[in-house]
Amino acid sequence: MKAIIILLLLCSLFQLNNTKGFIQEERITDQDLLLSQSTLNLKNIPDPTNYIRKLEKLSEIPIIPNSIVFFDLDETIIIPKTHFIYGIPRSDNFTSKLKYIYSDSMYKNITKQMENIYYSSKVELVENELTLSFLDQLKQNNCTIIGLTSRSYNEPHTQDLMQNLERLNISFTKTFQPFSYINVEFTNGIIFSSSLNKGKVMIEFLKRAEYTPSNIVFVDDTLSKCQDVFSILKYLFFPFTVYNYVASFERVTYEGMLFQFAELMTNFVPKMN
Repeated sequence: MKAIIILLLLCSLFQLNNTKGFIQEERITDQDLLLSQSTLNLKNIPDPTNYIRKLEKLSEIPIIPNSIVFFDLDETIIIPKTHFIYGIPRSDNFTSKLKYIYSDSMYKNITKQMENIYYSSKVELVENELTLSFLDQLKQNNCTIIGLTSRSYNEPHTQDLMQNLERLNISFTKTFQPFSYINVEFTNGIIFSSSLNKGKVMIEFLKRAEYTPSNIVFVDDTLSKCQDVFSILKYLFFPFTVYNYVASFERVTYEGMLFQFAELMTNFVPKMN
């Protein structure tokens, strides 16, 4: 009965439909570079949003041999089997509306439980075997593949992340020496950027690796991260493409969130009191 009441209450706030997630294109503003201009070849691009491409399938990316390809990890390569995923439009929209139902303290407890479910859920590939197939094609074309995550290397769930990648047969290029600076750690082909600007971190990696790319590709499900990278790469003469990859968005549905949320409230709320 309690679950039914919760569902009815939430249904009054959420419109159930099958429309695709909406991504708002925002204009990118220039950011101060960590690198001195003497190390960069400057150029101007008039409209940055035209050069961030929406991507629904990895197979839509043209493979250019010898490119270096940077992949975000969460919701780009891997995704947990839950509807509670911060950063996905439907999930964010759902969570924001909970503020109108619950007190601040209750809201914090609920979102904490959602976070716990996120990290404890089984992890799978965003496009299943198609993800592996595309990575294999990149390797066959002599492409360098680097993971670039906003996570911190020292956070509690890093070991789980590494184990999940190994279990799913995901591997990155490991020919570069590990390094660390500020809060950034590079190891096993993955850059842990600790939420720093990924564009700046990417350039720092290329400098430390002494690697001059013939072509750069960046893939991330978060538009703001794509904007960060574009705001840096647009100053370089290296050819590059930034992809806002939205395949994970369709994994989250309002119907699924409602039923999972009702289950959460039934099972966990009594423990909060």
